[in-house]
Amino acid sequence: MFILTNAVYVISGLIALVYSADVLVVGAIGVATIFGLSPLLIGLTIVALGTSMPELIVSLQASLQGNSGIAVGNVVGSNIANIALILGITAMVTPIKCNPAAISRDLPITIAVSLILWIFCLNKELSRIESIFFLIILVGYIIYSYRSSLEEKKSEGSNTIESDSIKETSPNGKPPSFADSSFKIIIGLVGLMIGAKLLIDGAVNFAKFLNISDEIIGLTLVAVGTSLPEFFTSFIAAWKGNADIAIGNIVGSNLLNILVILGICGTIIPLGISDHMIKVDIPVMFGITLLSLPFMRTGFVLSKLEGFIFLVIYSVYTYMLF
Repeated sequence: MFILTNAVYVISGLIALVYSADVLVVGAIGVATIFGLSPLLIGLTIVALGTSMPELIVSLQASLQGNSGIAVGNVVGSNIANIALILGITAMVTPIKCNPAAISRDLPITIAVSLILWIFCLNKELSRIESIFFLIILVGYIIYSYRSSLEEKKSEGSNTIESDSIKETSPNGKPPSFADSSFKIIIGLVGLMIGAKLLIDGAVNFAKFLNISDEIIGLTLVAVGTSLPEFFTSFIAAWKGNADIAIGNIVGSNLLNILVILGICGTIIPLGISDHMIKVDIPVMFGITLLSLPFMRTGFVLSKLEGFIFLVIYSVYTYMLF
């Protein structure tokens, strides 16, 4: 009965994630169309924040319960999985075109924040002051991204949303309504959170049954589970030709995972950092984020070969953990 119940949780969670990700992408494209915002900005903000909600909920609950291993491991593991696993699989299926703005502006910021996190954690604790600093960076980044998007739109002199995306959002050929697009975003986000919770509950129950440690659960099962919204959202967006949302979702999610999740959790309760996290996991997260920069700059396309390399790295890292 135990195995059957948790298997139902896992399968139901996967179904909810697939459907919700599709609805979220359509709603996000609709909002971008209405306000004339770039899909990249929508991916970096609305979609990224929405798909990061499972990480926030899990890490916040873990930190309040005094379990820093799962709280920090979830964020670090999710960031590794987002790039090495999610972009790896997505690129293997369909090469992803990379927006030059994301590569030259947003990805370097994510790399810098990852390095700052590593430095902050060297004393084996993420303090309240350091966490508040992350929240300050978050506010500045959102303002900067919005202004940059407006400047790009003015310089291009045309809407950055492609007609194919608009047609997909509006089957009748009419512009999407704000109410309909907003409703889809809300439904998509709620569905992603429900699906992620079902999947995580089932996976964690299996892991505890097999006597796997909390930190490894956080770095692997919980991290991958909370990254599934990013996976399905990015995969479906790339499959539908909305590469800006796919890349923006991953880059934005990784940045928000650190700034929002660790910023909020560490402000409430200082987070303890293990030696393994400092010497292995955070360096791997920083290294994989740094590696993504030259990969995405080669012709501004993440190729199948590069996706395969990401998958190999993730497989080796996971093998080392166990």
